[in-house]
Amino acid sequence: MTIPTRDLEGLAHYACRPWRGSPHYDDLLQEARIGAWRASQKYDPGAGQFSTYAIHHARGRVLHYLRRRSNTITIPNHHDVHEVPPIVDLPENAPLEDIPDPADFTAGVILRSLLDTLPSEHARSLSMYADGYSQREIARALGVSQYTVSRWLTRSALRLGRVITAPMRA
Repeated sequence: MTIPTRDLEGLAHYACRPWRGSPHYDDLLQEARIGAWRASQKYDPGAGQFSTYAIHHARGRVLHYLRRRSNTITIPNHHDVHEVPPIVDLPENAPLEDIPDPADFTAGVILRSLLDTLPSEHARSLSMYADGYSQREIARALGVSQYTVSRWLTRSALRLGRVITAPMRA
């Protein structure tokens, strides 16, 4: 079955509708066009309506493109989080064996300084999530909705991602 190109173009535009106005809209539209074209090559007329099939493939291609291009930061689960030794203030003439290895606590210092850039409720929810609590459990503990916790975690991850990927200043 041959699908006219103008129909594929319309389906591609429809699939990209949520991202209209985005600075990357042209790239997304191109991905949707490829998805719609590939759908036209694989389409079986006995399987249902072509437009439903093609939009699913076009939008899937766009979402795949967005996932590949996104800067993500993963929140470690409770199995990945290790206890970080506290920062120790030592007198100037302390023996060398009393000085902890900097590699043991550098990650903890960095993590603490990153968490300090977040609002307190965001940092607390992120810490609880890293300890293995579910979003629902965090919401109950903090007296907010699960949706609010989800937003806090997402915003925290995005903010930490921006901090981590920010260019170093001399």
